[in-house]
Amino acid sequence: MSKHRLIIDCDTGTDDAVALMLAALHPEIDLIGVTTVFGNAPLTATTTNSISVLDLIGRSDIPVHSGMPRPLVRKTMPSERFFKADSVQDPHGTYLDIPRSTRAAVSNRAVEWLIETYRTATQPITLMPIGPLTNIAAAVAQEPKFAEWVPELIIMGGGHEVPNMTASAEFNIWADPEAAASVFEAGFKLQERADGAPRRYA
Repeated sequence: MSKHRLIIDCDTGTDDAVALMLAALHPEIDLIGVTTVFGNAPLTATTTNSISVLDLIGRSDIPVHSGMPRPLVRKTMPSERFFKADSVQDPHGTYLDIPRSTRAAVSNRAVEWLIETYRTATQPITLMPIGPLTNIAAAVAQEPKFAEWVPELIIMGGGHEVPNMTASAEFNIWADPEAAASVFEAGFKLQERADGAPRRYA
């Protein structure tokens, strides 16, 4: 059986670290790359956290590309006031109590890497953004065909009954709502669930 090819787009703090470890070590998943975005911490911290997690589990072969440091439209990052003070002052962040990697990201052009990877893909690759949707929205803005090239988009975002930021907002959508709106309107494919009901990936 061929492995399920996957790209994770993340703002690695503790929860995304678990997702990275699971995907990178799962025998049926081929994690071909990781892209990072601002969110749970500044971009410098989310990138270093992602690299450090992969190094810790012996998967330093998985490339990490640093992406958008700010929201798509807004000049300020609404989540900044929720950062721990030391994570803002420390360019490596202090969320994860693991050895800090000294490796840098392969590039700081995550958006361009996503576009090129999907443009040239010969096998399906699931795209899983589990942070703010800024990188994905930027890819759509730069390449209108990007949504057509992504066969499956699985988002961690939105709150049906239990939001976590305001009475009606979940963090990943709240951190960059304009990006989220752009992704939702971009035309990513609808797929059906096993019970025949439509399932929206974006």
